[in-house]
Amino acid sequence: MLGRFVGFVLVLACLAVLIPQFNLTALNRLYSDAEYSFYVNSLPNELPKGASITKNGAGFIVTTSAVDASMVLKSLPKLEGHSFRFKGNEASVERVLAELKGVVLMREALEGIVLCYAYSDRLGKSIVASGQKVNMQIALRDGFVTVGTPVILGSF
Repeated sequence: MLGRFVGFVLVLACLAVLIPQFNLTALNRLYSDAEYSFYVNSLPNELPKGASITKNGAGFIVTTSAVDASMVLKSLPKLEGHSFRFKGNEASVERVLAELKGVVLMREALEGIVLCYAYSDRLGKSIVASGQKVNMQIALRDGFVTVGTPVILGSF
């Protein structure tokens, strides 16, 4: 009995590793005008066309269009986080939350910026904020929506 249970747990663990996590580039079909940013500590030898690199402290921000986002993502080593930015409003924030099945943990408004902290089982890496697991941050500012996982690591 214990042997079967251990086997079952091992199968689940293997599936968790083999099944790829959802990433924000999957939303490029909805937000074709979006700009994607990927945060990495190291770069591959070569990046696909359409990607630009910004040095960011010890790491790098690789930026590209929605059209090239999936291809650029595949070329990158381990991500520290990623985000995308598009023209939008409060309804856009709600649409992103619905697409990602995000549960809102906290909202706040600061000097013209509306911030939303959420958790989605569809996203991987998370941080702990105010004692809760957060793996998605959404900012609405000046008619633009920025969505980041685990949080927005660049500007919004």
